[in-house]
Amino acid sequence: MKCCIIAIGAEVVSGDILNTNGVTIANYLKPYGIKTVMQLTVDDCKKDIVKAIKRGLKKADLVITTGGLGPTYDDITKKAVAKALDRELIRDEYSVEMLNLYFRRAQKPMPQSNLSQCYFPKGSQIVQNPNGTAPACITGTKEGTVMMLPGPPIEVEALLRTEEITSYFDSLKQGEIVETTLKFFGIGESHLEEVLSDYMKKEKNLILAPYAKTGEVQLKITAKGDTREEAITRTNTLKEKLYELVGEYIYTEGDRKLEEVLLDSLKQNGQTLATAESCTGGMIGQMITAIPGSSDSYFGGAITYSNELKQKICNVSSETLSEYGAVSKGTACEMAEGIRLFTGADIGVSVTGIAGPGGGTEEKPVGLVYVGISTCDKTDAFRFHFVGNRDKIRQLSAKNALHLALCASKSLGEIKK
Repeated sequence: MKCCIIAIGAEVVSGDILNTNGVTIANYLKPYGIKTVMQLTVDDCKKDIVKAIKRGLKKADLVITTGGLGPTYDDITKKAVAKALDRELIRDEYSVEMLNLYFRRAQKPMPQSNLSQCYFPKGSQIVQNPNGTAPACITGTKEGTVMMLPGPPIEVEALLRTEEITSYFDSLKQGEIVETTLKFFGIGESHLEEVLSDYMKKEKNLILAPYAKTGEVQLKITAKGDTREEAITRTNTLKEKLYELVGEYIYTEGDRKLEEVLLDSLKQNGQTLATAESCTGGMIGQMITAIPGSSDSYFGGAITYSNELKQKICNVSSETLSEYGAVSKGTACEMAEGIRLFTGADIGVSVTGIAGPGGGTEEKPVGLVYVGISTCDKTDAFRFHFVGNRDKIRQLSAKNALHLALCASKSLGEIKK
């Protein structure tokens, strides 16, 4: 089954209010096997709302609207839906009774304008609003079904939990849907799509959706089945194939961030970490310390922006700085080893580079970054050339440093075993 979600209101169209209802409803529908195929935002204009409703019913079996159910002059959603479905608006006396009760409990007089909220397209199933004065309603036609919900997110969320609406969606349920996310590092989105191309075409009950984030790629797997067990089996079968093909790039399953995975690895292996940052200016430390419990494994870090601090704190030699410069493999190695020895941590990580927009040369362009990793086993540094503005270069540097630290943690863990 397919759904179109329409957010109605000038404040949504203009961007003054973020349309969180669209996300809430789309996620709510997934377990019922209902796919959201289109989302629209429409101004408080009856003609435009009518067009949107008709467009939605051509594209989907179900249209869900949010907004425009209030008592003011611009709350015209029900009028527009009635026009689109060629239905008359009928006053519901039970809704009038509930509205009067609402205002009596609030010890306020009820404005006559609120009575407009008690009119619905003929034949609608009406659902009273636990958190407001605007009831929801469900209207079926031969073209499809229109469900009208109010605009405030707190009211939408409460209505979606009501027995009437959950029962309605239970009646539509066709099979089970299971969603899984795999996170990759070190492989591009296009490369991953090439690897997945056969699997993306083969199985209609499996939907693979890769999308790039800064420095990494996430793959969302949506599996359908007559039962939850069947959907899980489909997911696990595909995951086994993915681990065979590109398992070296998968760093986690689910919603965990890279820094969370790193801290979990350090904790499991009884390891500690320290950082020395130049171009990232403390970004790595900030990302790590944002995770509760990070102090169990993270000793801390130094922002060694100047050459003087690189020497004093990390013991980078003046010869290395003189011969190779601050942005070099040698400096990155000595920074990583120096911070490890200074703090007594098991793993030392360093970053030095040119984030821009100025400071680059032909030999050392903007985006050139070295990440150093030091353990008791060995010390090495890795060269990167990132493209983007200053913020993106710093983010990519930090994420690659975290990933290399994760690799080092796993390697040390294997050695101990």
